Amino acid sequence: MKSEGEFKNRKDSNNNINFTLTYHPPYCWDKILQFLANRAIKGVELVKDDAYLRTVRLKNEKGNYFDGWVKVKNNSKKNCLMVTINESLLPVMGEIIAKLKGLFDLECDPYVIYETLSSMNNIKPGLCVLGTRLPGCFDAFEMATRAVIGQQISVKAANTIASRIANTYGIPIETGIEGLSHSFPSFNDILSLNGNIDDHLGVLGVTSIRAKAIYELAHLISEKVICHDSCIQVEKEIKKLMVFVVLVVGLPNILLCVQWGGLTHFL
Repeated sequence: MKSEGEFKNRKDSNNNINFTLTYHPPYCWDKILQFLANRAIKGVELVKDDAYLRTVRLKNEKGNYFDGWVKVKNNSKKNCLMVTINESLLPVMGEIIAKLKGLFDLECDPYVIYETLSSMNNIKPGLCVLGTRLPGCFDAFEMATRAVIGQQISVKAANTIASRIANTYGIPIETGIEGLSHSFPSFNDILSLNGNIDDHLGVLGVTSIRAKAIYELAHLISEKVICHDSCIQVEKEIKKLMVFVVLVVGLPNILLCVQWGGLTHFL
């Protein structure tokens, strides 16, 4: 849902850009924020003071990189998220808006979802709550890497390994915000590592098969064999990923839900 003021922005006293993104109420903000807090990558993401913050590193069509940070808070009275980005990210603001819409599932109609899934409450009251959203992701490769390393280990252990990867191979970013220091490495950053990928990721706690899966995934994205961002032909992309069994059981469906906008395939 869009409003006339959604893409209008204003600067604050620190030259940061402030704008709002509307949503269909109700919105279970506390639940989605807790989900993100439990999986925050140290140095990349941060949840504090009822807000979600993260570093941003994006490349425009000309190949220029723009670094900075984004902060998101909820305004339940106005049914919108209040977003702040630093001024350096203004050239890629449109892409940031699209990523935030996906991350916070802003185009979801909670009543449609509830009508479909409310029968779950016949099994156990409270299983389906009106306003619950499906968290997406800000970056598909970051999310897919998390999915790979998170197989058969705890969320906490996956956070630890993902944080090691970010702080070892991510790009340092000056944010002025304690706890935000690096971007998560892009697929190009991973592909640029010389030698055996096991030698780079193994020392960080990534098993050999998963290190190879991450490298292979980066290669597939780089060669445009699979779609990196939102895609229209979801089933086609799933079939492509299924061919590469070295990846991870469940990864195609994870991408389907959180990045390719395919939740309706399950409903």
